[in-house]
Amino acid sequence: MKSNIFKNDKLNFIELLYLEDVTPCSKNHTHEELTIFAIKKGSLNLIFNDTSFEFLPNQIVIINNNIPHLASLNTQSKDGYVIYLKKEYLRTIDFDFKSSFELVKQKSIHKNFIKMCDCLLNDKISLLEKEEKFFSFCLSFFSFESKQIQIEESSLALDIKKYLDEKYLEEFILDDLAKSFDL
Repeated sequence: MKSNIFKNDKLNFIELLYLEDVTPCSKNHTHEELTIFAIKKGSLNLIFNDTSFEFLPNQIVIINNNIPHLASLNTQSKDGYVIYLKKEYLRTIDFDFKSSFELVKQKSIHKNFIKMCDCLLNDKISLLEKEEKFFSFCLSFFSFESKQIQIEESSLALDIKKYLDEKYLEEFILDDLAKSFDL
């Protein structure tokens, strides 16, 4: 089994583990760090207490620190990338992940994550460039999360505006509006 690790005292907030052959983690366990995981081939079952789902290539999963989980293989899985991030560092750059875990099914985010991991593992790339790639990934990923929230909020705002445009001649109260939109 081929594996590779990126760990550097100057970038002590991040550790990357690459596994050519992904193995199951059949015991429920936790990590002290925020964990981001991706695979290129195969599939796994990820289990979080009462929730389980199939984890596939072109997805990434983010697992908050101290969240119990385990993984079983569905098919032989290859090229696994696991990043462990110290949450204190993320807070210093104003990124905070509050969910227990999140499955991201955005192919472009998966692709950027893999590129960033390959950069970290490449001995020919300077530490400064590695830090820049990591920070750029964080900017794009965590801003993607806030964009998703903004899109949902702006969609709700447009639906409310449409409702008001259609009902402006009718008498209604705010409770009617709230009930119509489950607010």
